Amino acid sequence: MDFVGMSNCDAMASVLEAGKIPVNGEDYPIKMFWAQSCNALSGHEGQVPRAYKYMSKIPFIVYADPFITPTMIALADLILPVSMSVERDSARTWWTPLRAMKKVTSFYEAKSDEEIALWLGKRLNPELFERWNTAEDFINDYLLTDLAVVGPDGKVQKANFSAATDDNWGHTSVSEEGGPSIVTKCPYTFDQLVNVGGHAYDEWNATYNKHEKGLLRPDGKVGFNTPSGRIELVPTIFNAWGIPPLPVYTPAPETWETTPEVMEDLPFYMINGARSYEFFHTEHRQAPTMREFHPEPLVKVSPKTAKDYDLQDGDWIWMENNEGRCMQMVKIFEGIPDDCVSAEHGWWKPETEGAAPNLHHCFDYNVNNLTRNFQAGPGGIGSPIKCTRCRIYKVQEGDVMPGEQIVNRGGWRDDYEPMKA
Repeated sequence: MDFVGMSNCDAMASVLEAGKIPVNGEDYPIKMFWAQSCNALSGHEGQVPRAYKYMSKIPFIVYADPFITPTMIALADLILPVSMSVERDSARTWWTPLRAMKKVTSFYEAKSDEEIALWLGKRLNPELFERWNTAEDFINDYLLTDLAVVGPDGKVQKANFSAATDDNWGHTSVSEEGGPSIVTKCPYTFDQLVNVGGHAYDEWNATYNKHEKGLLRPDGKVGFNTPSGRIELVPTIFNAWGIPPLPVYTPAPETWETTPEVMEDLPFYMINGARSYEFFHTEHRQAPTMREFHPEPLVKVSPKTAKDYDLQDGDWIWMENNEGRCMQMVKIFEGIPDDCVSAEHGWWKPETEGAAPNLHHCFDYNVNNLTRNFQAGPGGIGSPIKCTRCRIYKVQEGDVMPGEQIVNRGGWRDDYEPMKA
């Protein structure tokens, strides 16, 4: 079950792997895949050898992005250039303040995300997209209604995300008379927002102690927007959904933590999502200064582990289990337990060979080679990828690289099980 405003990742993986989408009892074959500003194989795609297999079977794939990424090279039949920040008009309406992005230049045929979405929408769903003729129309609607479905009378008919579901959309606020009233989220069109300096704080977000003023609840009552009106450390709605109200530990897949022989064969927990301040997921690997600060993917090991395995800072090691393996550079770190290694995610090197099977080393350094799909926590949220088990050993000259194994040799496994109902 999925209780967030997006598709469940495992469910989408299952659909893509099956190559068909079930709708009203009929199966529709997947003939095209569109991805925009998404370097999936390098960072977010779990069990990446498996993902490469089923993505490669899709007949036609389009990638739109400001940069040429390993995922584009590996999968895309068509690449569309997306404009950078200085080449586009746009607005950021989530969090605060509200911000405008003003176009100051243009290069080649690159289009903004809004222009591409509008063009694609008019091709695929012209009836829905007939209300917008330009990217500016799209941006203004986003600012004023959060892209909610609006009827001929201008009132919201169907809300989208943060828009309210009543006729008068907006945040609850206190009127001059002291009772609750409704105000719109944004009083500005794009041009107006630019003219006031490019950013604006709305009164609702600038108000402290909203719960004391009835600003958090649609009914205008004092309290928080929960069924009880209180801060719910244990969500009461979880009981209705059949989800354990308290956090539940989800162990590693299958018998990794319950069979002594498996624990002995895979003696380390692999923390496989470590971040660093120089990068954001797979971004900024091409920035010279960031790479000067952080030139290589690093895996932290304890001093005892380094001694036991004869490791020094700068050595390259394999992390491996029955799903696959990846390589990263050793960094000895006293703050990590002896039975753990902490590896970084999102790595690729734009300066290296991009052609397959190398693909800028996106598979070679990829911690998601060792993960497994379809291992969700209660309610379909969460995954045990932080308790993946692995063994480690030094990289040797002549070792088969993961890129070669995944692209040319079919990965490590042929017995992937389909998603269980």
